[in-house]
Amino acid sequence: LEDNKAKIDGNPVLLKGLAYILEENGKNKEALEVYKEVFILRPHYSQSYLDLARAYREAGEIGKSANIYARYKYLLEEEYLFRSDDFHLAWPYLIYFTLN
Repeated sequence: LEDNKAKIDGNPVLLKGLAYILEENGKNKEALEVYKEVFILRPHYSQSYLDLARAYREAGEIGKSANIYARYKYLLEEEYLFRSDDFHLAWPYLIYFTLN
């Protein structure tokens, strides 16, 4: 894993895959750290919030899990964030806010 770390750093898709593998092997604290990296790389993806909230819960950090989930719900309500299944509808808004 350490030999290939440079190949996956900065790639949220590969990092998320790594986090899944770590979770499947009961390494919840390590998975949490990887999900934090994914969250930094993809802060506008609603799935990033859900994955991070779940990872905090699985790592036993219930308060942090609740805070991330509450933030997710607030951002949905204020339409700063879109549900994963609605993400394709968000692209025009993301492009607009990125360019302006």
